[in-house]
Amino acid sequence: ELAASADVLVTSGRYIRDLAAGVAQDDLPVSNKPEFADLHAWRCARGLAPQPAVAIVTDHLDLPIPEALLQSGRKIYIAAGAAADPSRIEFWAARGVRVLKAGNGARVEGRALIAALAQEGFGTVDMVGGSMLLDMLLVDRVLDRLYLTQACRILGGQPFDTLMKGPLLDPPATFALRALCYDAAEGDAVEQLFMVLDRRKRDERRTGAAKINPGTPNP
Repeated sequence: ELAASADVLVTSGRYIRDLAAGVAQDDLPVSNKPEFADLHAWRCARGLAPQPAVAIVTDHLDLPIPEALLQSGRKIYIAAGAAADPSRIEFWAARGVRVLKAGNGARVEGRALIAALAQEGFGTVDMVGGSMLLDMLLVDRVLDRLYLTQACRILGGQPFDTLMKGPLLDPPATFALRALCYDAAEGDAVEQLFMVLDRRKRDERRTGAAKINPGTPNP
């Protein structure tokens, strides 16, 4: 539903590589399965494209974008830094993929990315990339809303992952709870809490921050 309301989905080069290798957690939404037909109808009723566009954030342009994605009818973009190889820009242009320069160096910067997407006419941006993309957007203070799912289950053990990756935010990014939904589940299903949080508009900065990009699509 979040993807269905978006103009463009922002994902990572890592996800695209996993997708090409057949090990991605899931395909990019919105699914074409019959149970999601109402979401497609919702988009069409509002004059939106059948599917949201896709913007892939990467440090380099050597990406194995699957042919199925290239032929899906979606608008496909690659967001890279200003140092992107001109020959690779031409390579992707010949395949209908536009490269957006969204950073002064080799890496993409959050504020430049949002500005580049706005120039393409995209207003609602759904980040489905993972912890490094979230870090990039928080550093540049361009993430307005966070959708967070908390499952009522403890896994334990040594391996774990965090919501974002990067140095500590100083001061931290502060959010206010906008909505909270409790999913009671049935049978052996896990109960969940669905949270909607809005970032408080305040001057946030991070000392010593490097402006850059968990690799699976989770709105």
